[in-house]
Formats: sequence, structure tokens, C-alpha cells
Amino acid sequence: MEKLNGLKVTKLTKTYSTPAGKLPILKSINFTVEPGETLAITGPSGSGKSTLLNILGSLDSSDSGSIKLNGLEVTGLKGGYLADYRNKSVGFVFQEHHLLPQLTALENVLLPSFLSTDKKTLKKAKELLLAFGLKNRENFFPAWLSGGERQRVAVARALINSPKLLLCDEPTGSLDTAASARIAALFTSIARKQKVPVLVVTHNMKLAAGFDTVRKLEDGTSKLAGY
Repeated sequence: MEKLNGLKVTKLTKTYSTPAGKLPILKSINFTVEPGETLAITGPSGSGKSTLLNILGSLDSSDSGSIKLNGLEVTGLKGGYLADYRNKSVGFVFQEHHLLPQLTALENVLLPSFLSTDKKTLKKAKELLLAFGLKNRENFFPAWLSGGERQRVAVARALINSPKLLLCDEPTGSLDTAASARIAALFTSIARKQKVPVLVVTHNMKLAAGFDTVRKLEDGTSKLAGY
């Protein structure tokens, strides 16, 4: 059985080239998130929060540094190995749910599994919807769901492939306070029950305060925030 030891980020750097010259976004970022632990990263717009999340999920690449997930060196993966990591090891939840309007809630959850009709996968998708209070919404299209329901479907979709890391970009940005609180509690429950690191970037300080650890990104560096 694989020994879990979570997410470890070491000396991660990222610089963009602009007409005005080099623009450092991340400067030697270091942090860890243990299995079952939740981390919120806050910071002003342009501080690099989304860039960091994209690098962790292999949607972007760093200039230097190390990312390890359960001992696997992610920064060295290429080709099919990188695609496999992105699809099977990482679950993404974005501010906008990005559900496909022509698919039902159940079909949207099954999408990362390429709409598998395997009985085991189908059972898991139904169990996820049940766990998130959406049993009676399986055959609803996104237009028929509330904002909170659509976001819960998006979370279920992120979990269908049993990811080893859950990444969330402003997941409650379009929700009211009550719905945001339910989503935050859901992330904590997922982390604890499935023993996965959960990392959220957010401007919502009330949301951040409910996580195990809060770090603030500012001027390309991170520090523990006092919430």
C-alpha cells in the first residue's frame, strides 16, 4: 500500500516576461499540506494565487523548485505521465463550476471518467451525489440547479477519480454566506474522510479562517497569516 505523506512544495519560483521586463510572480515558495489537512492561501489580486494553483495541478510549469505528492516528484513528469497525474491524482474545483449545460448532474460527475458506464464508477458517482445532498438532482441539468447545488456537483466531479490532492480556486466566490459555509465544511469533511490534502485559494477571510492553516501570498512570497 502506498505510504501517504501529502503535498510538499520547496523553493518554487515563477517569472513571466512582459514588455516592461521580467515579472517575478512566485519567489521560493515553501509549504506542506499533510493528508487530511486543509490549507487556505489568501492574498491580493495579482499575488500569484491562481498561478500557484495551476502549477500544482500541472496546468502551468514552474521555473524551478520541487513539488512532491505522496513522494512522487511532480515537476519532472512529462507526456503521458504528466497527463495521468493531472487526470487521476488531482481534483480541480473552480469559482465558476464549468458544468456542461447539455449533461445532467450525474453525467457531469462522470465526465472525468470519460462518462464511464462501468457499474463501479456509476455507483461511486451516485454515492457522491447522495453524500452531497443531491440524490434527487441526478437527472437535473445545470440550469435547473441552484448556485450551491452546481458547485457541489463540481466538487463531486473533482472526486470521481479518487484524487490524491484537491485544488480549489475561489470555490465560494459566487455563493452567498450560508452556501459558502456549507462548501467549506464539505472540503474539511473530504480532507478528513479521504485523507487527501485540500488547498484553497480565496479572498474570503471567513472561509479561510475555517481551514487548518492559512498562508498569505504577498510580493511573491508566502507567510503564515494570523487569522
